[in-house]
Amino acid sequence: MTVFADWVYDHPHYRIAHNQLCAAIDQLFSKGTPFLFTLLGATGVGKTEVLKDVLARYPAQAPALRSSLHLVAMPVSPAGEALAKRIIDTLVGKLIIRGSGSDIRAMAARMLVQAGVKVLILDELNHLIEMRKG
Repeated sequence: MTVFADWVYDHPHYRIAHNQLCAAIDQLFSKGTPFLFTLLGATGVGKTEVLKDVLARYPAQAPALRSSLHLVAMPVSPAGEALAKRIIDTLVGKLIIRGSGSDIRAMAARMLVQAGVKVLILDELNHLIEMRKG
């Protein structure tokens, strides 16, 4: 359910996806159970809104949790170190990063651990799928 000012847009698939992802995140924080959650759908159906609304739910519930939840938009060209750079940008802001692709990927992995990220939500996975198909 997405809330905009005084009106609510309620779509059954939205509610199901929202509730299932929130339940999985709650379980991760309470029991440490890792999971993989895939949200697929055509362009414009509201996948990004679901993800943003899920993230918005947690600061009100427990502000300490927010730093362990991050939404990263998949780069249009996710090859090489592009995703690693996007993760770094999300965690610490824009940086000039030098080094080989493997160095940058290792840096992103270290930063995820150091930041205590427990949930990394990747949006726009279609870019990765399209790259693999091409």
